[in-house]
Amino acid sequence: MERKFRIHVLGVPHTLTNKDYVACAYTQKALKFCKMMHERGHYVIHYGVEGSDPVCSENVTVVNNEIYNKVYGDHDFHSNFFRYDTEDECYQTFYRNTIHEIRKRLGDYDIVLPFWGAGTRPICDAVQDKCIIIEPGIGYGSGMWAQFKVFESYSIYHAHCGTGAITNCCQNHYEVVIPNYFDIND
Repeated sequence: MERKFRIHVLGVPHTLTNKDYVACAYTQKALKFCKMMHERGHYVIHYGVEGSDPVCSENVTVVNNEIYNKVYGDHDFHSNFFRYDTEDECYQTFYRNTIHEIRKRLGDYDIVLPFWGAGTRPICDAVQDKCIIIEPGIGYGSGMWAQFKVFESYSIYHAHCGTGAITNCCQNHYEVVIPNYFDIND
């Protein structure tokens, strides 16, 4: 019998987890992951901005439209790169409310996935003693911090390991490569 997990998915504070934000790879990974794991029977809880619509067991709004629009409302993300600041009101509200909501739901051996990596680390730091933190989909060159890491490709993984790991035959068995996944309907 396959073990079912409780998985807490952290959305990206400056986007909505939906198909409109296709330009953000992290947002789309969270969206696809929620659907994939929910359909496999896992209990998936998504935390995100109002208007997010992932397929999941529970979609928790941690930032309402009023705050989101106050901070990012006039920014056209379709024509310009995303604008964000981890110190802005949207991020700070996201952090505070997500920590509160996760603590209400967190059970033993639950998994928390910060798809935005270091951008949602303050949440993980606040709950790390109660769960397993896995940094999923690492495709960036720096800022990795979680004990458990999932890399997008072997090239990124090997670059992260560096020649020192080869010289010393030192492999971290808490790091793995899982290539990106796609919804065949897209």
